[in-house]
Amino acid sequence: MKFPVMVYENDTENEYPLDFNLVSTKYYKDGWFQRSDICNSFRECLWCNLNVFPSIHKKKTRRIGILNRNESRAITNIDLLVKEFTKHYKNVHVDVLTLDSEYELKNEADTLQVQARWFADKDLIVMAHGAAMENVVFMKPGSAILELYPQYYFNDMFWDLMAQCGIDHSWYYD
Repeated sequence: MKFPVMVYENDTENEYPLDFNLVSTKYYKDGWFQRSDICNSFRECLWCNLNVFPSIHKKKTRRIGILNRNESRAITNIDLLVKEFTKHYKNVHVDVLTLDSEYELKNEADTLQVQARWFADKDLIVMAHGAAMENVVFMKPGSAILELYPQYYFNDMFWDLMAQCGIDHSWYYD
């Protein structure tokens, strides 16, 4: 059964027909998807509908993304992280994306298509724990996430999703 998902982008509302027979309705602790192959099918359906075509890096350049937030749980030493990545690793490209943490589209980077392309193009993403972690469904299997937790907070709700999508995962708790 195709189910229309409405996505508001670029001042227009677009419909994406997704096959929700692929998606599990189970609570996340029991798994986001019933099987990893279902996650792969769902990802490919999203890529196709959003015109996202992940690049394959022939020159072995590692693409690292640092996803930041404007408000709570913002990473405050972005410049140092970029400097350290480029200093210690050869053939690396570091890309920083800052999203508003509110539920409204304030700029071009807030659209689903832009976020999907950004996530699909990265080999490693460093980001604070939060709702944006659902974007791991756009990442290529074998990519990795470094999840940062603030002091006094810890939640593993996205770990099953990352595993089922074939995303390697590490975390740091301050």
